[in-house]
Amino acid sequence: MSGSEHRLRLPGSYHLARLAAVTVILAALGFIALSLAMPSTTLRAEMSADHRSVVLHTPQGTLELSPDTPVEIRLDDEQPFTLPAAQLDLPAARSAPDRIALARHLEDGTATARFTAADGTAHTLNIARQPTRLSDLPPGYWIGLGFTVLGALFGLTAWSLRPSEAAAACYAVIGLFLFTSELPFILFMLFGLATPAWVNVVNTLASAILLQGFALSFATLFAIFPRPIFKPAHLRIGLGIAGLIALVTALSYPLHGGQTHFTVLMLEYLALFGFLLWQFWIGRKQALYRRSLMILLVTVLVGIALYALATLLPMMGLLPVSVQQEVSFPIFVLIYGGIGLAVIRTRHLALDGWMRDIMLSVGFLTAVLLLDVLVLALVTQQQGAALGLSFTAAALVYFPLREWLAR
Repeated sequence: MSGSEHRLRLPGSYHLARLAAVTVILAALGFIALSLAMPSTTLRAEMSADHRSVVLHTPQGTLELSPDTPVEIRLDDEQPFTLPAAQLDLPAARSAPDRIALARHLEDGTATARFTAADGTAHTLNIARQPTRLSDLPPGYWIGLGFTVLGALFGLTAWSLRPSEAAAACYAVIGLFLFTSELPFILFMLFGLATPAWVNVVNTLASAILLQGFALSFATLFAIFPRPIFKPAHLRIGLGIAGLIALVTALSYPLHGGQTHFTVLMLEYLALFGFLLWQFWIGRKQALYRRSLMILLVTVLVGIALYALATLLPMMGLLPVSVQQEVSFPIFVLIYGGIGLAVIRTRHLALDGWMRDIMLSVGFLTAVLLLDVLVLALVTQQQGAALGLSFTAAALVYFPLREWLAR
């Protein structure tokens, strides 16, 4: 059975895709309502992106503390306890007994935080619950939610354009897992001092299950696209066994601290890349599959280049460190969209003519920009005579090479 004949005969696929799209939009609106129902507090702690300080947000403004600054917490007339400032925000500290006691106390009471800042000033701050407002939702929340909704809708659109193809249906399932697996991660951004311990456990468990489903569905896509690698019966058996292992692993997440979960997740991603390499090998000489494989190749390379830029620029101090966290998921959604173009395979998106030239130009310009960043990083780290030699080497070797690349 060839890739073009590999069909999934599901009646009403087009209408099912439309229904799923409406469900995604309604789910996103419901998620916003859930986010606004999350408990907030008058004192909010946020670890800086470089983990060198803890920023405390108060009604009077912000304060910056060292992560190891001791903070004394007093719950009314009870015996006070002390936490390092880092534990006011670190996810691992949410299940600590003191944090659980604080969250439980804030359900109908108030607390007091006392600490001494780096300049020697003593502070006493009140901690009380308050409603969450739309303005309290951080930019990363809206970026993540917006891109994950777009990704899910794009996947469903691809399925509606190819309703009888198994690859398109699998691609749509990946989009739904992309959407649902990102929601727990976004919700983690809103967790604070008043978040109940059970909410953290449920959200962590949901994240583990959905991430396993996402990785498994992605690996399945490259097992059947551009052409099936396994016989359908063998694929179903393997998928059933892998799905059962993934589910049991995810459900045991609270017991094993996530080590087994991440190990199985990495194995699924290794299988994904193995299937992708296999597809390139068996389709390298077949014109029928070469177009899809080329789109996949360019998409992955451009995505890796963009991610490298998002990682290098903050390391050089040219952009805030938080930028890497905020743009990583949008870049991944763009990679997902590029894979969708390979699944759709329309003539307008074929890698020939002007479309090929545009994609190659984008790829080469990204490569040139990456080289600029690397050279700038190396030069700015030199001093004295080494700095002069670096400038000379850049002028005599790099810039001529750069101009040749740009042409």
